[in-house]
Amino acid sequence: LLSYGNLLQPLGSVLEKAVNASSLINMDETPVTVLDLPTSQVSKTHFMLVRVGSGSRGKAVLFTFLPERKNETLARYFGASEAWYMTDGLKGYTHIYDILMPLWRHYPVI
Repeated sequence: LLSYGNLLQPLGSVLEKAVNASSLINMDETPVTVLDLPTSQVSKTHFMLVRVGSGSRGKAVLFTFLPERKNETLARYFGASEAWYMTDGLKGYTHIYDILMPLWRHYPVI
């Protein structure tokens, strides 16, 4: 499985460049439960950061696995672009108020 990740790395780099070239980047993180091998009795909560870049050339979507969502971790995904960012109200995003658009709303799925 890891060898597939290595094969897909060039595609990930192209998608990251496309997202960072966008004028608007929507970002959100969602919890992902991961089975902690080899014990297989314990699972841990990690996060999937989803970034959608929108610009004159269309949209690009990038999924990034995060071990946690601390401020320092989230900060790595800002500043590589001159885009506006739209996120939810997570405190980890408060350091980017100068490039942050109004907040997304989370609505329950019906």
